[in-house]
Amino acid sequence: MTFLRVALQRLLRNHVLGGATIPEHWIGGGGEVNRTTADSMGEPTLKIWTMRQDLLRHMLVEVGTWVVHSRLDPSRRSIPDPADETIEPPEAEFPEMSPQDNSRYAAALGQVAAACALAEERGFVDRATAARLIGAAAERLGVSYDPAEILALADAEAKARRKARVQEDIPPPPEPEELRKNAQEEEAP
Repeated sequence: MTFLRVALQRLLRNHVLGGATIPEHWIGGGGEVNRTTADSMGEPTLKIWTMRQDLLRHMLVEVGTWVVHSRLDPSRRSIPDPADETIEPPEAEFPEMSPQDNSRYAAALGQVAAACALAEERGFVDRATAARLIGAAAERLGVSYDPAEILALADAEAKARRKARVQEDIPPPPEPEELRKNAQEEEAP
């Protein structure tokens, strides 16, 4: 009787979870599932949730746009023109939903950066291409940037470091009192 009750509970739970597109192993009832199967079973759920997230994002952008337009036109007598490019539309950003193993991407980013540095040093690629390659690898970790802007910042920092090193190598000029003491010591026999 216990086996029948467990089987019926599992059947009922799977019917409820299946309707919500949630795999059984997410609730702790793995059954005959290994890691590969479990990863593939989660994809439909993540796609459904991503669609819901996109719908929510669209709703938030619409409400935000209305708020901005109503703030600019307090009388609210005119309907906001969606083609009005003078006002930048608000954005709604959500974190990445699918759990990713970022350690692989982090290791790849380090390898790409080292390879780009070596290729640039040997003259195989220019700095802009190397920055774009590193940027493409960094995007996998969720970091996006403009390579030209990063190159300009890197050049400015390198110039500041070189200037600081040059200033460290040149001793500061002696104070007038030190000059007098040195002159008096040289004059004394």
